[in-house]
Amino acid sequence: MNDSPLALLGGTPAMAVPGPHFVWPPITEADRQAVARQLETAVSIPDRSGIVADLEDALASYLGVRHIVTTCTGTAALHSMYAAAGIGPGDEVIVPALTFHATATPLFHLGARPVLADVDDGGSWIWRTPPGG
Repeated sequence: MNDSPLALLGGTPAMAVPGPHFVWPPITEADRQAVARQLETAVSIPDRSGIVADLEDALASYLGVRHIVTTCTGTAALHSMYAAAGIGPGDEVIVPALTFHATATPLFHLGARPVLADVDDGGSWIWRTPPGG
């Protein structure tokens, strides 16, 4: 016999209404139609054209900037930003020690060296030298 108050373990559920209670992302019929139209045009867009160009132009207008470059992932965005900044072989780039690996891995692809840094309770930077570095 289980005396747990948790619904997961046999207790009374807090929600009596069947789920799903929240669906993300909200997908409308207009979204479905836009995807279907794109599938008829192209699945992979290797250049700045079609729906990619439309999105980048709309974002540039909305943000009030001249250029926008969309990427497929945050890692690709960081790689693009590092490359655009001219980071390359022999460069050292300060990155937070407590972060997702994608903050540093694009630097390795570019031949640069990430330098890990922490912040102590007083807000001062603490440099971490990697083993062998």
